[in-house]
Amino acid sequence: MLRSALATLVLLCACEAPLDARETAIVGAMVRADGPLIRSRPALMAGKYARMARFDAAGGEGAFDFYRGEAPVFRADLADGRLPIARTEFEAAGPLPFSFGDPHPENFGILVASDGTAALEPNDLDAADRIPYHWELRRLTVGLVLAARQSNADDAAARAAAIAAEADVVRACVTAYRDQTHALAGGAALARVTTGGGSAVIADLFRRSASGAGTTLDELTTLDGSGARHLRRGVLDPTQPEQVFVELSDAARADVPRVLEAARARMTSPPPAEQFTLIDAVRELGSGVASWPRVRAIVLLRGPSDASDDDLLLELKELGDSGAPAVYPPFRPTDDVAARIVLATQTVWARADADPFWVATPSWLGMPAQVRSETNAHPTLRVHRLHGALGTPAALVDLARVLGGLLARITARGLDGSVAPARAIDAAIQRDPDRFVESEVAVAIEHATRTEEDFERFRSALDRLGLDLGVPADAADRPRPELMDLFCAPPTVPTPEPYR
Repeated sequence: MLRSALATLVLLCACEAPLDARETAIVGAMVRADGPLIRSRPALMAGKYARMARFDAAGGEGAFDFYRGEAPVFRADLADGRLPIARTEFEAAGPLPFSFGDPHPENFGILVASDGTAALEPNDLDAADRIPYHWELRRLTVGLVLAARQSNADDAAARAAAIAAEADVVRACVTAYRDQTHALAGGAALARVTTGGGSAVIADLFRRSASGAGTTLDELTTLDGSGARHLRRGVLDPTQPEQVFVELSDAARADVPRVLEAARARMTSPPPAEQFTLIDAVRELGSGVASWPRVRAIVLLRGPSDASDDDLLLELKELGDSGAPAVYPPFRPTDDVAARIVLATQTVWARADADPFWVATPSWLGMPAQVRSETNAHPTLRVHRLHGALGTPAALVDLARVLGGLLARITARGLDGSVAPARAIDAAIQRDPDRFVESEVAVAIEHATRTEEDFERFRSALDRLGLDLGVPADAADRPRPELMDLFCAPPTVPTPEPYR
């Protein structure tokens, strides 16, 4: 890893047009975080960086996709005492909350629990860990500003109105966070969000969840002449050609039944073994941003009966480290990655079976992995849907208020199940509640602008360094044979367009 970083710094200094200090900081943060993956799976990492650098004015895409992938830069900025994002007058004493690590708006969605009830919850726990509360709050508020700036891609006047209201959006989020934290510190219940809460955007998520159950089978599978179901192959949606299903390697497919059985054994209310009979499995490419280079599979299972209309779809995904600094005692909260994800389901969600099929297992071909439901009943909040009535200033303010209150619930809880973190956070905020809100508004807007500038710097750095960020290839980094197909095949990984 050190060799990777040093080699990259040499290249930064040697290129024809040297990177400026901020470009060097951005590339350095990404290489420190991604170096091993750049070296062992360069084609997949090229896909991630191309997605982060994608700009499409007509589609409204730009800095938000960059923001989804630049968490290492964000955390590096938080550790830099010279930057406004790193400073707060409202540092909380006592135990850190266990949060989900990257609460940008697109990491929230609807999950349907084992009793069939739906709730708004974090739906990406990859980075879950013990995190300072103001890091989490600022990751959310900066994301909300960027979302406002990319809303209403096809309506310049509506977008201008949303941008003009961005301070109100952040203020609504932070005020809800402050007030809900105060209530929780005083003994209020840690409640699930089971309605839209006055937000048109959240109400739309619940509506799509209720109407989308079961349709995922029609989208992702086909029936053969005998009525048997199989997963599709190739491009599923012509508007997203980089997202494809391809054959899973023989070694990875052979290990899937064992992984599924290990996952079933870890479920709170495991279904019968016959429900987990494997019918088909494919590899999924081109999903996510930060997790783009992680190995994913979609698996088709028998389901409760022999009928094909209740077959079950799950996602199986390789997991990595959280990236949290782990500088506060007791340092690492768990012994391994899988245990950290299990802890997150028990701590971050209002109920541990928010998705009854969501569990983590220690090993899939030696890699920690996660199983979760693959269903349209679990829609994710998407910035590209913030248009029309869902992208008005009022809709964005209401969305921010709901997410701010939900984040307060998440950061309220400690590893011991108490609300000691909420009491510590509330004590810090109550020193000057109004100044707390306004200071967070100023920081979020300033850092959102910095992120947009960083987006352009990152694109410029890729132009000069390439999609490997200048990290040199080395035969010693080649993966072991059974992982070669997963990390290095197919030969040409679809790359998002347009990149430049």
